Amino acid sequence: MSNIEKKALHLIELIYPAALDKQQWTRLIGAISDAVDGQGGMLRLTDYTNKRVGFFEAAGFEAGFIQAYRDYFITIDPCRYFFENAPVGKLLPATQIQDYRAFLNSEFHNDYMRPQDREFIAGATLARDGNTTIQFGIQRSKRVGDFGEEDLQLLHLLLPHLTQAVQVQRLLGETATRADMAFASLDQARIGIFLMDANGKILHINREGEKFLAAGELAVKQKKLALTDPNSTARLLQLIASAARPSLGKSLECGGELKIFSAEGKIRLELRVIPLSMRDAMAYDSAQLGCAAVFVSRPGTLRLPWQNVASTYGLTPAESKLAVMLAEGYRAEEAAERLHVSLNTVRTQLKSVFAKTGVRRQPELVAMLLSGLLAWCNAEEEKE
Repeated sequence: MSNIEKKALHLIELIYPAALDKQQWTRLIGAISDAVDGQGGMLRLTDYTNKRVGFFEAAGFEAGFIQAYRDYFITIDPCRYFFENAPVGKLLPATQIQDYRAFLNSEFHNDYMRPQDREFIAGATLARDGNTTIQFGIQRSKRVGDFGEEDLQLLHLLLPHLTQAVQVQRLLGETATRADMAFASLDQARIGIFLMDANGKILHINREGEKFLAAGELAVKQKKLALTDPNSTARLLQLIASAARPSLGKSLECGGELKIFSAEGKIRLELRVIPLSMRDAMAYDSAQLGCAAVFVSRPGTLRLPWQNVASTYGLTPAESKLAVMLAEGYRAEEAAERLHVSLNTVRTQLKSVFAKTGVRRQPELVAMLLSGLLAWCNAEEEKE
């Protein structure tokens, strides 16, 4: 293992704890700066359109200079255009600015960098979202000289880990608010929704789900969702386990559906199991296991807003109505009959739906639409 790789591993060990504890960013940025003989470093959130900057963390900067950058120097910083237009994740030295000589003679360099004994910069844009970017940079003194090849190689090795850590920190910062909003939005749904981890443990039950439990149609045993028939319960737990794993990248399965029949042979309950994304899994504090949602409804009671489906996925009204009917449990033949079209028309429309949504199979389509139901419920809650 090379010396650069050893340095990188040591610093990587500091990166991920910082993602979980923001107070450790100062130490981390300082350690990275020291590793490449830097004068200081920063990790900042910048909105260049509105000329606002929020420092995630800065090491080696005096508070007065940070405030001066917020108040004025962001508006004349030549580096901002350079890094703003650079590809995300690409490490670049500022010496590659097109007119570097003009940069050295600029007001920004003379009045902001030189007073801090900073001459050289190496940095990258870690993430870009609309007008906002997250940038990382290290500065060096003129006495030390420009960044060498080994310095840039070390920083290059750290970039993907810094990017991951920033994403984790931002996500964890949103988690409490997101979880509260999500739980409230689930109560607006007209069907039972159970959030589960991969082992079948119940993480949350919405209002309609509680009604199914109160009526004795479903039960909770050992913190897991149970049906009256042990074989059906085993099948449900199997579907939950397979659905939860895609969020962790361990399976290509996407859950499935289970029908519960009455003594007369009629469908009494319909259960649909879908995976939740890794983002949603973290929101429910179960990222280590994966997460799945179980939708419980009686025949004909699941209602998806076809207008939302159409606008979200770019479908025509006919395609969105077909997609909704399939998600609600209708077979293709039944959908054709209810929509007053031929089965061939349904198959043609379904191929178009697959092409526009990027799914390849009907179960994947259903999982996608039911996942969307959570977002649409949340959107309706926010409107209210």
